[in-house]
Amino acid sequence: MTVKKAIEVIELAMQHYQTIVNGITELVSKWEDKDDMPSRMAKMLVIEAEQSIMVLKLILKQIKPDCKHLKKYRDRDSKGNWYCTNCNLDL
Repeated sequence: MTVKKAIEVIELAMQHYQTIVNGITELVSKWEDKDDMPSRMAKMLVIEAEQSIMVLKLILKQIKPDCKHLKKYRDRDSKGNWYCTNCNLDL
């Protein structure tokens, strides 16, 4: 898996978790009793999903380079695709 594909997968997972957070939050807001057991469980699920988003953001920060991809660091692979030799990101 290339770095570019890994970044795409992480961003897709973050979007999925954000959809879960939004859906559960919207559902709980419609309930009348906001302190019963299902509401507390839903809030726990939201907290877990938000923590997963935070972890994925930290992983993305480590994977996604701050590289400017200078010309001296560009090279072609065996298939002729450009990539950065400094950060190994497909260009």
